[in-house]
Amino acid sequence: MADNKPINWAYPFKAAGEDSKEVSDPQIYFDALAKAKDGFYPMGANGPSPYAATPATTDSEAAPAREALTFYSLYMHLLDWAGYEATGAPEPAEFLAPTSYAVKPTANDPLMGLRVRALSEDVSSEVLALLPKGCKVTVGEAHSVKPQYKKLLSIDDGAAIPAIPSDTVGWVYEAELTGNTVADKATDTEPTLTLSHQGLRVRKEGKGTGSIIGVLPRGAMLKVGEKQRSGYCKVLEVTDYRGVPALPSGSDGKPLGYVFFESLETKKTNPSAFDSVHLLPKPYVIKAGELVGHIGRYQNHNESTAKQRLHLEVFTCEDVPAFIEKSRAVGEKLPDDQRTLIKVDKGSKIVQPVAADAHVEAGVDVRLCSDSPKNGCWVKVQKYTICNADKNSELGTYNSTKLTYTLSVAQKTTLASRMGVDATDMPDQVDFLKVYSNSLEGGDAHDYESGSIPTTHTWRKVGAMAGKPFWVKRSALNAQGRRTSMAGSLDAWTEFPCIAVWKVRPAVTCAYCPLVPGKRYPMSAKPSTLRRCPGGTSPSVTWRATTFPVGRQKKT
Repeated sequence: MADNKPINWAYPFKAAGEDSKEVSDPQIYFDALAKAKDGFYPMGANGPSPYAATPATTDSEAAPAREALTFYSLYMHLLDWAGYEATGAPEPAEFLAPTSYAVKPTANDPLMGLRVRALSEDVSSEVLALLPKGCKVTVGEAHSVKPQYKKLLSIDDGAAIPAIPSDTVGWVYEAELTGNTVADKATDTEPTLTLSHQGLRVRKEGKGTGSIIGVLPRGAMLKVGEKQRSGYCKVLEVTDYRGVPALPSGSDGKPLGYVFFESLETKKTNPSAFDSVHLLPKPYVIKAGELVGHIGRYQNHNESTAKQRLHLEVFTCEDVPAFIEKSRAVGEKLPDDQRTLIKVDKGSKIVQPVAADAHVEAGVDVRLCSDSPKNGCWVKVQKYTICNADKNSELGTYNSTKLTYTLSVAQKTTLASRMGVDATDMPDQVDFLKVYSNSLEGGDAHDYESGSIPTTHTWRKVGAMAGKPFWVKRSALNAQGRRTSMAGSLDAWTEFPCIAVWKVRPAVTCAYCPLVPGKRYPMSAKPSTLRRCPGGTSPSVTWRATTFPVGRQKKT
C-alpha cells in the first residue's frame, strides 16, 4: 500500500483460472482454508475464529465537500459463542445476539375486553367468556327483554377466552363496541375466566393513563425501545405473542403501543447461524464507543496452547495523501470558528488539574458567577446560602418583579452571621424564595403564590450568592448551574485548577567575574584556592559579589 493504490488481494477475491470471477460467497473461502496445509490464518483453538468487519465513513469538517474516506476495520479471533455461554461471561454485542425481553411471570394485569353473556327470558344472565380488546365480531338481532344486548353471530378476528361452544348462544353489550371492534369502550375484566392470560398491559400512549389496547401474556417475547422518563418503552416487535388477538399495527406494519419497562426481563438470544459465515440481513450501525466483541483465543502453529489475542486491522483503499492535500486547501479558507483542531507537539507538557483545596458542604448549593466560562470542564461559582430573615428589621425594600430584597450595611452583617459568611462578601440584595413563616426556625411555613401574606408571618426564606468565588467541575452541576446532588460534599478549587503554578524563587547572592559575562557562581561554590577568575588574564582581576533580583520559575 506504499503507493496508496488498491491492493490486488482485497476482498472479494477472484477464483483461479483464465475465466476468473469474483467470489462473493464467504463460505467458499472457509472451505478453501480447510484444505490449506500451512500458513497463518484466522484460526482459533476450535476452528475459524469469529470476526467482525465494519466499514466506517469519516467526514472531516476540513474535508472537501462531498468527499470522504471510507475506512474498514477487521476484528479477528473474537470470543466464540461457547465463551459467551460460560459462567460469568460478558454480554455479547447487540448485533451478534440482539437483546430480547419477556413479560415477567409475576405480571398480573388482567385481560380486558367485552363480556359475552348467556341471557334467559327471565332476565338472569351468566358470563360465558371475555372478548379481548382487538377482537372483531358480527352481531345480530337485539335481545327480546334486554334490547341493549345483541346476539353474537361470529368472532371474525381473535377468539373468546375461554372458547364458547358452537351450540351456545352468546350476547354482547352493543354500547361497548366501537363499530364491530372491541376497543377503548370495552373495559370488562374476568380474572377467574382469564387467569391463564394475565400479563402486561399495552397502552396506546407511553404513560400510566394511556388507553389500554391489549395485554401481553406472561412469557411473551418482544423487542422494545429505550426506557422513557415515564417508565414506559415503545413496543418494536412481538416475536412470541401467544395472545388473542395480535396487537394492532401502525401504517409501517410495526405494532403499536407501550409497556411498563420494569415488568419485563431480559432474555439472551442465540445467533441465527453457527459454524458458518453469517451476513447480517441488514447493516448494523455501530456508533463510537459501542461494543464490537470480546477478545477470544488464538493458537499459532508453533504454540502448544491457545492464548488470548486480538487481530485488528483498519485500512482504506482510497488515496489518503490526495485527500489530506485537498483537506488542507479547504482548511485554509475556513473561518476561525471552524478551526476546531489544535496540534500538540511531541514532548509538550500537559497541565493537569491540581488537587482540590476546598469543598462545598453537603446540603449547600451553588450558582454560576456572571463571568463563568460558557463551556469547558470547569465553572466558576459561589455558594448559594439560605436562611430566614425578618422582613421588618432584617430586610430592605422588596422588588415584586425580581422577587428580591435590598440590604443595608447592618442587615448584611446580620444575615452574613446567620449564613456563615463574611459580611464584606454579602451582595446588596437577596432573593425571596417564595416561602414565609412565623419564626426564625421557619415555623408554620407556607409557599407563597400571590396576594398578601398574613401579618403574623413576617419571616421570609431568602438566599444569596455569598462568599468568595471558586471553581468546580461542570459535570457536577445540572443545566441550570446547580448541584445535581447535595447528598455529599463537592470538591472545589480556590483558583482555576489547570493554570500553571508559578513558584517564587528567592533572591540569591552570587559571585561573578566581569570578564565572563553571564557566568554566575553561588558564593559557597567559589573555590578558596582560586586566584584567578575563569577567563581572567591577570591575578589583579578578582571576584565580585552581587545580589540578583527575585525571579519566577514556572512549575508545570
